[in-house]
Amino acid sequence: MHWRKFLSVFLFKQSKNSQLMTQEIIHPILQKAIKNLDVSKEFKAMAKANGFKTLQNILDMPLHEIPYKPESGYRMLKEFLDLLHEQGLGELTDE
Repeated sequence: MHWRKFLSVFLFKQSKNSQLMTQEIIHPILQKAIKNLDVSKEFKAMAKANGFKTLQNILDMPLHEIPYKPESGYRMLKEFLDLLHEQGLGELTDE
């Protein structure tokens, strides 16, 4: 699936359910400092600008809001989703 279509479907699902169910999933990468992750400089800048110290901090907010945060956009959302999927944590973004 083309990534823009994927994001459109994802954002639609998230806007329908802006309150995600809290999931008790513990994974070390969720608590690791973003500044120490292998992510782009832009992602690190976005995280710093928004006070996100860990990926869990980002998961704690409605994900459909990420593209509208300072120094963010759809590329940052895609990078975040890709990182979760690479770690086998894609279910955290499902309905």
